[in-house]
Amino acid sequence: MSGGNLYAAEDILIVTRIDRLAPASADFCRIVSALAEKGAAFKVVDDPLVDTTAPTEKLVTGIFALIAEFENDIRRSLRVRGI
Repeated sequence: MSGGNLYAAEDILIVTRIDRLAPASADFCRIVSALAEKGAAFKVVDDPLVDTTAPTEKLVTGIFALIAEFENDIRRSLRVRGI
């Protein structure tokens, strides 16, 4: 996410689908963390569970972080095997 100071406390970034924000889970987690550090929130129109204004924020972000780690492990494993 470029632009550094685009979001401030109490701002909310809203996207229609989660894949419109980031191409990979690791990127998504990085963007959502950067928003949280600034006090900004994130919502997805098509998936109301992804809403960092709600108490589920840590759970959902943690799940996405785990998925990102899993994706990286799979890619690494495939590279090692030459696939």
